[in-house]
This record gives sequence, C-alpha cells and structure tokens, in this order.
Amino acid sequence: MVRRQFGIELEGYGMTTEQIRVAVLSVEGTVFVDNSHTHNGPTYFDGITWQVMADGSVNGPNNFELVSPVMKQQKHKDLAWKVIDAMLAAGAQVNRSAGLHVTFGCDNSRFRRLGAAKKGRVFKRLLETYSYFKGRGIDTILAPSRRNGAYEGEQWAPDTYVNGSNLGRKSWDEAQWTEASKGNYQFSKYECINLSKMIRSQCIEFRQHQGTFNSTKVLHWVRLLDALLSYTLNEEHAQKHCTDYHNGIVGMMDCVEVGVTTRRFFEARLQELA
Repeated sequence: MVRRQFGIELEGYGMTTEQIRVAVLSVEGTVFVDNSHTHNGPTYFDGITWQVMADGSVNGPNNFELVSPVMKQQKHKDLAWKVIDAMLAAGAQVNRSAGLHVTFGCDNSRFRRLGAAKKGRVFKRLLETYSYFKGRGIDTILAPSRRNGAYEGEQWAPDTYVNGSNLGRKSWDEAQWTEASKGNYQFSKYECINLSKMIRSQCIEFRQHQGTFNSTKVLHWVRLLDALLSYTLNEEHAQKHCTDYHNGIVGMMDCVEVGVTTRRFFEARLQELA
C-alpha cells in the first residue's frame, strides 16, 4: 500500500493521442484529457483524470508524456496500475531518453506547522539519505542508463539527474536550508530530486527512474519512495540515521522499513541486474 498521495508522469513513444485515449478509457472509471498541444497542462485532483502532454525530450515517433491525476484514495491508486498495463498492451514503448517521474504531496498539517529551520532539516535529511543509498543501493535496482548520467538529446551528461547539484546540497548548513525553505534559492528541476517543487508547492518529485510501462516496477518504486519519505518526514525516526545501515539496497530497505512484497521484488531485481 502507498500511504501518501502521489502522481506519476510516464514518458514514452509509439502511440498516437487517439491510441492513448482508447487505452486509458479502457480502464473503467477513468477520464482522459488531450493536452498534447502543451507541456504545461493543469493538475487534476479528482483521482481519475489522466492527460497526455507533449514531451520533446523523448526520442522516437509519436512521443508523449502521460500524466496521472493526484491520487489520494486507494481506489484511484489501484486504477493507475491498470492504466499502465493498458498502455503497455496498446503498444507504448520506451528507450533511454524516457523517464518515470513520481511526485508526492507532503503538504499535510504536520509539515505546514514546521518552521523554516525544521523544514530545512527535513530537506537535508532527505538528500543525505537518498545520496547515501544511491551509489550502491538505488543505482543497482535501476537500469544502467540511469546510474551514472542523464540522457540529453544524443549526449550523456553526468551532472544532471544522477549526480546533480541538488544531492550535493546535503552538506549545506542549517542557515542555508532555512533560507532555501523560504524560497530564497533557485533549484533546477532536472535532478534526481526536484527541490524546486518541494520549496514552491510542498511536493517532492523523484526523477531518476528509467521510463517503463511495467506496472509492477512502477508500483514497487513508488512504495520504496513512499517508505523513504515516511522515514525522512517522521519525527519518530529522528534518532535513527541512514549511516547506521549498509549503503546497499538491502540496507536502504531495512532503514526505511519497506514491506515484505517490495523487499522481495527488489531483491530479485538486484539479482536480475547483477
């Protein structure tokens, strides 16, 4: 189960807007909106409205970005896996230029009550944890193409999604993070963790995962990130630190306390990619 509200963006190619519409609406209970003329469609909070938008970053014919609504209720989250399956069955394709982006809302009453300094410590803790487990943990369960560089046109750039400056800000002191939480710094969104969303709208976007229309992969990646955020945001875990654990994926799963099914999935994934 995914505890907090989230939304996903699925980049791909090989399907026309009409084909995407048919695939999405084949899942009972969904609504489809064609925003293929723009890359800045509105955010839908009803849990059922999926939209297709333009995405020039994806190489391949009929490229697109399929964007989910914000999903709060479990029934809407369950719809997401069915939509992904329908897209795969209808012919959606990915390549190294495509990505999967997951955005979580952290705008709950507890987080809103935190002062700038405490919010800054939350940001720092998130980056410290992700960075600590990245090289020998997170990278090992993702495609090799998403471990050491990011796809930009025809070039691989090592200092964007994967080794980006946002992760480097884990070394910032409290005063810097306090200013950041007030919106006094500019952050690039093209990073493993999109801090600009975190500062601007109390959302956290994760962008490292490769493109996929495998609903099982998406489900367990979302569950892992959900557990990471619970560990990061929950004050009850303040006495526990990521460095108390081995920095591989098993250590990460122990630290953030993932469920048994997700643990088994990533243990198998680790062997698959070894």
